[in-house]
Amino acid sequence: MSYLTPAALTAVRDRREGGLTLGAFALGLVAVLATALVPAIPPGSGLVLGGALAGLTARSLVRALQLGLYFGGLVLVCWGAALVLFGVLAPVAAATPLSLLAVALGFGLPTLAAVAVRGLV
Repeated sequence: MSYLTPAALTAVRDRREGGLTLGAFALGLVAVLATALVPAIPPGSGLVLGGALAGLTARSLVRALQLGLYFGGLVLVCWGAALVLFGVLAPVAAATPLSLLAVALGFGLPTLAAVAVRGLV
């Protein structure tokens, strides 16, 4: 750890990540849902916030990268389940450039946010 890292954050990172990471994922999913429902908030900010929370709990940059990818995958699985639930998975998947953009942003935004937060703090 860097000497610039606050002591409280060092204590959090030294513990086992299981419960803390699960809490960060749950809070991140709530942020994604809130940003999807409130029109005044930019759409990708929930993904960035969730990735930042996951990166805050990571012990290293590699672990932050993994947690960002895991969080992005979790959000995409939830989004796919919602599309199946509403019966619109086939039309959304048929719009190939847009669906590929959604997958790229779903994995990219949380991963970049997690690595950036872990690298800075």
